[in-house]
Amino acid sequence: MIIDVNKLNSTKPITLEEKLSIDKEKHSFAFPLLDVKSCLAKVKASRYNDLVICELSIQATVIVQSSYSLKSFELKVKDSETLEFASSKEDGEDIIEYKGNLIKLDDYIYDLIVLSIPMNPRASGESLPNGVMSEDDFLKMKEEENDPRFDKLKDLDLD
Repeated sequence: MIIDVNKLNSTKPITLEEKLSIDKEKHSFAFPLLDVKSCLAKVKASRYNDLVICELSIQATVIVQSSYSLKSFELKVKDSETLEFASSKEDGEDIIEYKGNLIKLDDYIYDLIVLSIPMNPRASGESLPNGVMSEDDFLKMKEEENDPRFDKLKDLDLD
């Protein structure tokens, strides 16, 4: 998806919608993402002097690997983000600098897809095998567990 800055004006934002295919060779997919089946990206772009504001939203169907069974399954993700672009930027600003008259959004769309995937995806109805404790259960057990070095303090009478 490409935005032509020259076609933007300050009075009326431009809305673009595009179905994208994510190239596996250009983007290195990392665990848990295995593939992007489909992606619909919408952007509402407006321009204020030198500043270009893009309100980006995505809806994608991805193939991810389960953190429980390591089997692949389909997951639908949906997210949005506001990006600000300028032809020049000063230190400390959260503005993305662009060169020329075109802003290419494909890399930002891919990044938004990746960030929308849960850290530990699991298919619905999937559970850990018997005898394996989940991380949440382990942390809860550790929190409730007493340190034996402090058992003598329980018997201490402070009155």
